[in-house]
Amino acid sequence: MNTLWVQPTLSAIRAFTAHASLPVFELDRTNVANRKGKIRPFDQARGFTSDPLCPSASTGPSSLMLTGLQLAHAVIKADRVRRLPFEWLAGLAFLMEHLPTFDWREDNLRLFDGISQAYADFTGSSLSGRVGQGLALLLMEQMGFRFVGQYPRPPSGPRPDFIVESSGPSGHRALVESKGSFVRRDDRHNIKGVLNEGLVQVTGVAPHGATKSFVVGSFLREAGDKSNEPSLVSFLDPESNGNVQSDRLPPDWVVRQNYAAWLDAMGLHEAASDVRRGRVGAKGEQARLKVIALKGVDYAITPLVPWITVDPWLSPEVLMLRDPELRVPVAGLRTSVVEVLKRSLRDTSGVLDHPDLLAGNPQESVPFESKGGYGSPMADGSLLALVPARELWRGGEEMML
Repeated sequence: MNTLWVQPTLSAIRAFTAHASLPVFELDRTNVANRKGKIRPFDQARGFTSDPLCPSASTGPSSLMLTGLQLAHAVIKADRVRRLPFEWLAGLAFLMEHLPTFDWREDNLRLFDGISQAYADFTGSSLSGRVGQGLALLLMEQMGFRFVGQYPRPPSGPRPDFIVESSGPSGHRALVESKGSFVRRDDRHNIKGVLNEGLVQVTGVAPHGATKSFVVGSFLREAGDKSNEPSLVSFLDPESNGNVQSDRLPPDWVVRQNYAAWLDAMGLHEAASDVRRGRVGAKGEQARLKVIALKGVDYAITPLVPWITVDPWLSPEVLMLRDPELRVPVAGLRTSVVEVLKRSLRDTSGVLDHPDLLAGNPQESVPFESKGGYGSPMADGSLLALVPARELWRGGEEMML
């Protein structure tokens, strides 16, 4: 299979590897729901907010640290979990949309000037919503929730976006509703209203084993915005969902949805279907995966975007000869995770529960540079990276799925 290989420009590489942050404010549900409750000012220089759960004037809010590659990783993962139509195209589109949308030159993540107005229609709300979902998943990972699945669609009525889980079948589950906004320049955005809309989505729904629920709102401002408010993330942690056993999903359901989504991102759709359904004894996907060691961890990888080309001058071999520094966007999984997934499809118990999936350390989700490439690993073992093409053609280990 030939492949479309994308060579990021230097500005693109900077956008994907640059670091930025967003202050994170936890707000009190009762105060947000109260029509007269005050939450402003969100001012990092003085007091932050009037909400009772926010830090005092002498302490700063927590921060969500991220790189452009981490944001892309989280958005693509959210897209795959939700099983959007034309998922691979949505992933490629976000990689392209990312470049003219986000300004990474300041510590506080910003939009380029004019973006909020340019996207002031359905397209913009769709993009800001997808970015909001990605940021929500990054915040959940920071809180220790490493696995994510789409909330099962009810016959009617509101529902949250996701179910997240902290450490596999024995871990804690939570419901997550995300809201994302590109704030118009100098606008006093209705943050309370947005979060209250999110509360509707998590209130009174079947918990499916979740003991907590979150509403996460992201509000990104333009670089030239004169408001005292920064781009920020705010979230609500509503009360417990009560009886969680009455409608509990299978113990490994969230883990299966999580890995099936990323196998889809890797273009391994048959394997994704088998993992998602827990199909034991399936023939499996006959795919040969390149194994590459990055920062001391072995990953099985595939090019992110498969494509058919009839032009030999656009083949990866020719492009690599013309540009030895060619970098290829790839998606991957730790090889230890791939082995667990393979065994689970042969295990008659059918339960996807293994120490290699549940164990981990915080360093596994730290972005890195290795062998001239750049990687965004997540704690579940998934990877999005820009890898030098020479590493892919260099002889080495491969594995079958």
